[in-house]
Amino acid sequence: MIGFVSWAMIWAFLQSLGVWIIVIAFALVALGLLIMNQFHIVLMRHRRGFATMKNERIEATVRNWLDKQGYSIRNAPDPRMLFQFVATDNEQRNITVCRPAAEDNFIFIGGAWNIPPEIEKWFDKMPEDSREEMLEHLRIELLRMKVDNIGVGHPLRHVVVQVRVPCDETCTEAVFLQHWVVAKFAYIMMVEIMRGALRREGHDINKMPNQPPTPDKEGSEPE
Repeated sequence: MIGFVSWAMIWAFLQSLGVWIIVIAFALVALGLLIMNQFHIVLMRHRRGFATMKNERIEATVRNWLDKQGYSIRNAPDPRMLFQFVATDNEQRNITVCRPAAEDNFIFIGGAWNIPPEIEKWFDKMPEDSREEMLEHLRIELLRMKVDNIGVGHPLRHVVVQVRVPCDETCTEAVFLQHWVVAKFAYIMMVEIMRGALRREGHDINKMPNQPPTPDKEGSEPE
């Protein structure tokens, strides 16, 4: 009852001031609520993202996200990197995560694969039309997935795939893992396209590794 009387008195007071005063009052209240909401969104983004985190905490956070997904992690230090490590899943698939000092506004997910010599010979002996068709298909699919690639051409020797994740307030756990999945399946897709092309040429595709990116050596990184 008291609350009803109070609001009634406030409403009567506002009416006595005129319609324009009422409109302005409601507009100010709405503006205030909008400003508070936007401030809350920005604050939450900075709390969840990497905008204000130091490098050590960023690395620890990313490692923790992958640890929760069941990956085992080993260090792969490189003087050019603010941090770099390799995550391995239960199928022994390896993926490199690094933050280059020269591009510290990004975290890179991906890796490099040196194609075994026996497989190199198979690709070299493929009919040129078949090989170029396979490479074109591969490049188009990687572009469709928005994945950077290096080495997808003839001769096939050293192939790199990588995804860039902005290292800012937008990099939440969900965003990072979404990019992670893209990088992982881009490589699996790449291997399957290669295997399919070799199978059509009559080769034993079981000899071809079927793994996502593996660093060339300890300390290597996506280029």
